[in-house]
Amino acid sequence: MEARSNTEADENGWSPLHCAAYLDYVSIMRQLLDKSDKSLVYLRVKNDDNKTALHIAATRGNKRTAKLLVSRYPDCCEQVDINGNNALHLFMMQRGSFKSLLKIPWMNVGALINEKNVEGQTPLHLLVDSQLRFRHDYTRNKK
Repeated sequence: MEARSNTEADENGWSPLHCAAYLDYVSIMRQLLDKSDKSLVYLRVKNDDNKTALHIAATRGNKRTAKLLVSRYPDCCEQVDINGNNALHLFMMQRGSFKSLLKIPWMNVGALINEKNVEGQTPLHLLVDSQLRFRHDYTRNKK
């Protein structure tokens, strides 16, 4: 695997690392990270809200992939997308992520929990919103 090919993006702006993060392919991601320089982790998808591979993993709820990225590059948690969302914001929008993320030291929750996105929302605001939407959908579907 050439290091150069790892950073090349397709017509949608996705690199192989973005695809591996989306699909939660941890073993492929590990190989890509081993063969690339640090800049690969910070490569952004321009036409997808300027997301990094960590943002994509968080949006999909892929905790294994996120853990690998953060374990190798802890400061990648601080990166934000075009909406000012860090990885914790994006994870909180996923149903069922809250309890497991608070117990995982690799996510550095304490440092990210009070960060606001461009709308002034913290990850906790997004958590409440996602839980309310889930509860509303659940009760509506039960009827």
